[in-house]
Amino acid sequence: MTNLPAPPQPPNQPTASLAARIKRLDVHELVAGGASLLLLVTLFLPWYRYTAGGSSISFSAMSSAAGGWRVLILIACLAIVGYLGISANFTRPRLSLHTGQMLAAVTAVNLLLVMMTFAAIPTSALGAFAVFVHAEPTWGAYIGLVAALVALLAAAELYGRQAASTTDTEVPR
Repeated sequence: MTNLPAPPQPPNQPTASLAARIKRLDVHELVAGGASLLLLVTLFLPWYRYTAGGSSISFSAMSSAAGGWRVLILIACLAIVGYLGISANFTRPRLSLHTGQMLAAVTAVNLLLVMMTFAAIPTSALGAFAVFVHAEPTWGAYIGLVAALVALLAAAELYGRQAASTTDTEVPR
């Protein structure tokens, strides 16, 4: 029988609770992250309703009938939630931008993409039948639009507060 060394023991430092990790984030970061997470969920809810002859069918923003460019909204939402998750759990990544600047820019692009998705109801999949079909946005699109707007407003407020409190000698948070 050989003597194997004992496996290394984990450090005795207590792991920070979820509440303690969330407290590392500003309230505006939490609102922007929560609204972006809600937008992410709404992408898979019904965004478009097509009605013809008393029958209707709904599609999500991520369905193949809606077009592939809408995946950019998904990527932006994942980037926001991922960045805030990393910021809450680890040391903030060192960026040349303030957190507010980065969040405001990404959420502004996200709102623009959501508004385009809201307005551009896909009918190309219907082909020649598009003339006989009534197409409209549905409840998922409205919730997504409001979530994108709330995320941008929270990020813009965070950016405004950070810009007002930062001098040229401070390092961006």
